[in-house]
Amino acid sequence: MGSTSFAVATNHHDVLCVGSHAGLVNAGPLRAVRPRGVVFNDGGRARRDSGISALPALDALGVAAAAVAAMSARIGDAVSTWETGIVSALNETARRCGVAIGQPARDAAVLMLHNTAGHSPRTPAQAGAQRPRRSEPMPFASVGGVKIHYEEVGHGVPLVFVHEFAGDAQSWRPQVSFFARRYRTIAFNARGYPPSDVPEDPAAYSQEQAVEDIRGVLDHLGIAKAHVCGLSMGGYATLHFGLTYPERALSLVVAGAGYGSADREKFKQDSAVVVKRFDEGMPAVAAFYAKGPTRVQLMDKDPLGWQEFRDHLAAGSARGHALTMQGVQMQRPSIFDLGERMERLEVPALIVTGDEDEACLEPGIFMKRKIPASGLLVIPKSGHTINLEEPEAFNRAVLDFLTAVDAGRWTRRNPASLSASAILPPDQAGR
Repeated sequence: MGSTSFAVATNHHDVLCVGSHAGLVNAGPLRAVRPRGVVFNDGGRARRDSGISALPALDALGVAAAAVAAMSARIGDAVSTWETGIVSALNETARRCGVAIGQPARDAAVLMLHNTAGHSPRTPAQAGAQRPRRSEPMPFASVGGVKIHYEEVGHGVPLVFVHEFAGDAQSWRPQVSFFARRYRTIAFNARGYPPSDVPEDPAAYSQEQAVEDIRGVLDHLGIAKAHVCGLSMGGYATLHFGLTYPERALSLVVAGAGYGSADREKFKQDSAVVVKRFDEGMPAVAAFYAKGPTRVQLMDKDPLGWQEFRDHLAAGSARGHALTMQGVQMQRPSIFDLGERMERLEVPALIVTGDEDEACLEPGIFMKRKIPASGLLVIPKSGHTINLEEPEAFNRAVLDFLTAVDAGRWTRRNPASLSASAILPPDQAGR
């Protein structure tokens, strides 16, 4: 799939990845090979217009094409285009394949391969004579009139992934790839995160609505009960889903949840600063947000993964993020205010946090103490984005948890472990 300056392919079954758009349209090899799709570097900000100008010309050939922004050391670096590229522009042929702005280059290529299977690209003469090819429509669930985009992979017991503020459904790719072998995985984009709708009404965004969106996706898919796994903002939504609809939850994985629970005023002040910065656009916000004190751990461990995280964040909706932070993040209750409700929660729960995610450590311990059938996992040397920082450790812990739940072996805490003494049994601790 990779190449240098111009790609060489053997037949029309290939999707080409090139490091530059130079010569892309008029080059003889492309017309001779007629690939199913092309992914190429958009040329950087200084050359972006000329790079994107190749897109309609490729439409005329019936070739799906996507220009991507990549963390490339040089414009002609096809490897960087492939490894870190995020779709910044696309032609109509690619759009009909399901390719969308903000997708990783790899995902765009898979869609081009899948949705144009069995079709040879048109010649320029055929372009005006043939109707556009049809592709499967992008799946959406309607929740109160708002379209929620979701992706479903695998078969078995349903497992729903709920993303964080700085991510979307694609943030769960390491988990979907792993769990789809055993479970029916569903990952969706919250409202405000395209291709889901971005309602303009601020009242459309709240913690309660985030819960209803999970329920709405389940209802749309005809799922009565599911395991639900969420990170950060998604962890909050997962916890509240369990509190609100315990009969719909097989289990809860509440990861990286609790930021803003302690110093509420400082949390709201910081959030207000970020909301105002969204006026500068997503790339400006991503530039500092991705270097926050609980994000640098991902940067240290996996620089390419961190670049993909940052670039994907930069491709999001500034309006959607601002409304989400105002309506969901800033208005949600503190974890410490949910103690009584959590004590009544009988759904099995796994609480996961990184040991360097300072704002979530105490809330994690609090949840462990309050939810009767809960366990607490602290991942060492880790920040907030734990599913991406340590995907193997995260996946293994969640799989062990789900296996125990499915077998009926994840039980309430033994009352004998709760004593006023660290040594004496409860019935002797008061003597």
